[in-house]
Amino acid sequence: MGFNKTEEKDFVCGKLIPKDTKNKEKEMSKYTVEKTLQYKNYLINDIKNEKLPLQKRLADVLGDNMEIDGENVNINDYLLSNLEEDIKQKIDDLVDILVQSKYGSITFYYDNLFKQIINDYKKDGTIRKDKIKLCIEIMNNYYDGVIGIDNFFNI
Repeated sequence: MGFNKTEEKDFVCGKLIPKDTKNKEKEMSKYTVEKTLQYKNYLINDIKNEKLPLQKRLADVLGDNMEIDGENVNINDYLLSNLEEDIKQKIDDLVDILVQSKYGSITFYYDNLFKQIINDYKKDGTIRKDKIKLCIEIMNNYYDGVIGIDNFFNI
């Protein structure tokens, strides 16, 4: 038997409002893919097209192609082919850190938003439903396994 006797009486008035976890996952997935491609393209273009001043002077004298293992290859393409797997792994790691930092910043927004809701109410009795809905969205994103958050606020 539970403390609040939820077996006998549900805390939800009306129907349970379902969580929309698929959109959150799609949103995060899309962001992750976009950032991964953006950083990968940036680094690959930098490796292929940018040169240090000394590299420029050497390329001016020797050219961009060299004979390696009996083949005439572009040195930047050759370097890239040897580094590409490491680059992909490092970019994945960086994007993971980026996503974690963005996701972590949401708690700061939540704290500030929650304080604003309380201050608005204390100041003039205003209940800002738009801000409460944002708090609900944040809570639904942060607490994946918790259902009924929307119902709890009853707005």
